[in-house]
Amino acid sequence: MRRRLHVPAHRSTTAHLCSAYPFQAESGLGPRGVYLGTNLLTGGGGFAFDAFEAYRLGLVTNPNVLVAGEPGTGKSSFVKTYLARGHSVFGLPRRDATRRGARRGRWIAIADPKGEYVPLADAIGLPVVRLYPGGTSRINPLDAGPIGGKRRRDERLRRRTDLLDALLGQVLHRDLAPIEDAVLGWAVQSLDDTEV
Repeated sequence: MRRRLHVPAHRSTTAHLCSAYPFQAESGLGPRGVYLGTNLLTGGGGFAFDAFEAYRLGLVTNPNVLVAGEPGTGKSSFVKTYLARGHSVFGLPRRDATRRGARRGRWIAIADPKGEYVPLADAIGLPVVRLYPGGTSRINPLDAGPIGGKRRRDERLRRRTDLLDALLGQVLHRDLAPIEDAVLGWAVQSLDDTEV
């Protein structure tokens, strides 16, 4: 008759388990993308990241990136570094480049109310559009953009109507009444009929 040793189950964190298994390290995300620093979880290897590559490999469900954190923890520095390094890694077009200069269909657009990204935009050749009351630059909310033409008319009408509904709601500080909404839809449709 053999006696067995009964040891209770033990739980630990990966920080503590690495002392028991010192040669274990995660594989990391690979070398493709923007070099961001040292990955301490891979034993000091380089850490590179590309949201589109992670999406292509199925590691994430979409290529969106959100940077959040306490004030003063380096969020702006990280984003500026990522954009500056990504500009050269991804071959994003410069101000003077043709559309063929962009690889993989990527581009950068920054909404910068504080003006802190202007030096970065100048350094990598991005155009800067300054919007202010009475300024020379304007945005046309009714511009059809890439969904022009007859084939995508319903989508274009929906987007234009939704955008105008939101803009009017902001100006009026209230939701549009049903009759106002109907008139807005009719006006957008009439405008679209004259354009096509």
